[in-house]
Amino acid sequence: MLFFRLLMGLTLGYALSRAYTGFAGSVNRAYTTGSTKLLRTLMFMFFISSLITAAFLFNADPTTFGLWINPINFGLLAGGALFGFGMSFSACCDSGVLTDLVTALPRALVTLVFFGMGVFIGFPIERSSEFVTATWLNTGTFETGVFFPDLFKWDGLNGYLGAIVLTALLCGIVVFLSLKFESSRKRNNTYA
Repeated sequence: MLFFRLLMGLTLGYALSRAYTGFAGSVNRAYTTGSTKLLRTLMFMFFISSLITAAFLFNADPTTFGLWINPINFGLLAGGALFGFGMSFSACCDSGVLTDLVTALPRALVTLVFFGMGVFIGFPIERSSEFVTATWLNTGTFETGVFFPDLFKWDGLNGYLGAIVLTALLCGIVVFLSLKFESSRKRNNTYA
């Protein structure tokens, strides 16, 4: 199993570095060039991974898989804003750092150091502060957070059909808005 995980890690790392696929890179590329192709590709990958996850969880007890369902609270909003600012300053996130280590070493190294510092500063706060541990919403299966299948228990497939449809709808909204943004950049001659 260790060899399999090593092989999969190398394969995914190689694919990320060759494709220059980073989550923050998709937003940065859309902002700087107007192209939203990477953003749309990531939404497709996200939807496919949610389909595969639903297939694994269907007719099983989801609490036995060790899923990481995060609470929705002020800590999530603040952490998301801080992470977004960091990605904007460095033009990459954790997956982008892996690709940028080869092409933009100084920027990627600074990002990697501060990303690591943020983790070591953030984890003690995460364990002890109530604004990070308490949740605003809870759907029931897990102690914290929203688990989409809980919202659609009535759909006949333990909520997984509704969860897939909702995920497809959310991904579709992102794709639609990205296409509108790209077309407006093309109309204004700011597309590169």
